[in-house]
Amino acid sequence: MRTILAGTFALAACITAACGDVRTPTQQSGQEPAVAFASVDQKTAFASRRRSGDCSIDLVDGKPAGDRIVLRAGSTARIEGWAADGETNSVPAQAAILLRSTERSYYAYALRGLHRDDVAKASGIAAFATSGYVVSAGTDAVRPGDYSARLIQQTRSGRIECDTGKTIEVTAR
Repeated sequence: MRTILAGTFALAACITAACGDVRTPTQQSGQEPAVAFASVDQKTAFASRRRSGDCSIDLVDGKPAGDRIVLRAGSTARIEGWAADGETNSVPAQAAILLRSTERSYYAYALRGLHRDDVAKASGIAAFATSGYVVSAGTDAVRPGDYSARLIQQTRSGRIECDTGKTIEVTAR
C-alpha cells in the first residue's frame, strides 16, 4: 500500500538496456499532492551510511528524463522513477529526492511502493517490482542553479545515497 511520508513532502533512467515495456507510476496513480522542495543544512544533508547506484529518474512531467533536466523556479515538477537496495535486494521504506550543489541542498519526500515490473524483470529481483516512486514538488524555495540529483533511501540496513547521474538546472522565473 502506498503511503505518503510524514514531514515535508516532495527528487531519481531505467536499466536502459534491459527495460522493455516500462510501466510508469503515471499509468498507475492519480493526482499526488504537490509539495515543495525544502532547504536542508549542507553539512548534515542526509548523511548516508553507504552509496548505491540502484535508482533512477525516468520521467519528468511525463517526458523521458535526459541527463540534464531543466525546471523553472516557481513551478511544480512531477518526477518519477525507481529506487532499490541491491545489497539487501529490497526497496526502501522511505525515499527523498535530494538536489545538491556545493553551496546548498534541497529535498522532497517521495511517494513509494509503485509497481515497476520492468525493474524487477531487468534486475532479476522480484522484490524490485514495488521500487517505483513519484513526487510532485514545487521549486519556489529553490535558488536558480545546477544541482546533482540524488535519491536518499532509508532502508533496513541504514541510509543510502544514490547518485542518479542527472543534473537538475533550476532557472529563474
